This record gives sequence, structure tokens and C-alpha cells, in this order.
Amino acid sequence: MDLKKNISPTYFFKIITLFLLFINTGCFSYRSIEIVSEELEVDKKYKITTSEYQKKKMIITEYDESGIVATIKKEEVHIPFSEIKEIRKVKFSYFKTFIVLPASYIASGFGFVFLALAVR
Repeated sequence: MDLKKNISPTYFFKIITLFLLFINTGCFSYRSIEIVSEELEVDKKYKITTSEYQKKKMIITEYDESGIVATIKKEEVHIPFSEIKEIRKVKFSYFKTFIVLPASYIASGFGFVFLALAVR
């Protein structure tokens, strides 16, 4: 069986693209919460979108009626609620970590083995 004749450059790039997509599968999920909310917790990670800090991961150190104080790259910053566009809570995903990620690695491995056999 000669697979080398059947493989095309576009097929090769499709396999590489799928591999890169699988590798970028993260172990975290993000859930949107209301800006002024009782769900905000101190010392938890959030992804906050503002006009100044576009989608930055932050750890909230404290909050009050006017805004939040968060740590960004070991620097504390006060962000008023009026500047915040969206707050997303970071949540560790067991499903993504222990099912999707290993399955994607296995699928990528099979793809590379098939590709290696096809090119040989």
C-alpha cells in the first residue's frame, strides 16, 4: 500500500492545524458574572475586560462599592466598576483536564503516526 501518493500539502497542514488546536486546549473554563456582584471572592482569579486592561487575568485582593483592587503581574491596581466591561470567573475544569486534553493528545499522536507512515 503506497500512501505517499495520496497525501497532499493541504492534508498535511490540516493535521498540523488540528494538532495545534488540541494542544491549546486549556484546563480552565470562564464563567461571566455580574460586575457588581456578591459572587466576587477575594484571592480568586478573574479575567477582567476594561478599556485599559484588555482581558487581563487578575487576582482580586479586595473590593468595595466603588471598585476592585486587583493584582496584575505582582502589581496592585485599583479599577473602578465604571471602567469594567466584563468579569469572568476562572474555574478549573476537571472534564477538560482529565478527558479532553488526554484524548486530544492521543488523537494528535495517531495523526502524526499516520502522517509519518504516509510520508515514508
